[in-house]
Amino acid sequence: MTVVATVEMGTLERIAFSFFNVEVGARYLEPIVKGMGLTVLLGLAVIATGVAAGLALALLRSRQFRLLNLMIVIYADVFR
Repeated sequence: MTVVATVEMGTLERIAFSFFNVEVGARYLEPIVKGMGLTVLLGLAVIATGVAAGLALALLRSRQFRLLNLMIVIYADVFR
């Protein structure tokens, strides 16, 4: 039978243990760095897609087709 001693921790000690645990941080450093890289790449892809889609819609809107302009304005208003 294993006996585990429990130590009562205050709020600050629990926060420090949960968020500033060096052992856990060292163990998961590689996946965290990979996840950060993936987040940056995904963000850049979203920005590039948004710029391309915005430019395409602006070019289509400049063609002065009433129905197309109305659809673009509705699309922009809904997603804004």
